[in-house]
Amino acid sequence: LGWSGTFYRAIDPPPGVLPLSNGFRSMVTASASWDDTRQFVNSISRISGMQVTVAGGVTSPVIGSDYDYAWGEVAWNGYLRVPGTKQWVLALHLAVGISDGTFGGQYPFTLGGIPPPDVTGTLLAALGFAGAGAQPDQLRGYPYGAFTGSHLASGTLELRFPIASPQW
Repeated sequence: LGWSGTFYRAIDPPPGVLPLSNGFRSMVTASASWDDTRQFVNSISRISGMQVTVAGGVTSPVIGSDYDYAWGEVAWNGYLRVPGTKQWVLALHLAVGISDGTFGGQYPFTLGGIPPPDVTGTLLAALGFAGAGAQPDQLRGYPYGAFTGSHLASGTLELRFPIASPQW
């Protein structure tokens, strides 16, 4: 369970991006995760197991926010080592989300490439705190934030293997 409060001040958006309204976002969130994945020192990524996350949040004038929306998301990641190999892994990611309302004229879900670094989030993760809230799903080959919307459905299937394994 968590609460976050953030003041937003809009700047001129790039062409094709909805402008964000100035305001204060007061958000109450809840999330639960389960993870039984395994990764070893020389593994290319996690090699077995699964991760499940259920998260949701509400922001409303009732809790002091200038914005009014709610969202929920369920994500599942599964990892399976390819039999007969040491480091080849099949990775499957599935996520679905739904929301009602907008965040100052913008939709809560974002789909695209790797997000820019978040100093606060990185610091909190280093201190052992998990961030609550819908995180942008990654979609390789597209810029960060290429798609936004009130609903989310994404899935990827990857075959991961080392290209080289130098031992210096």
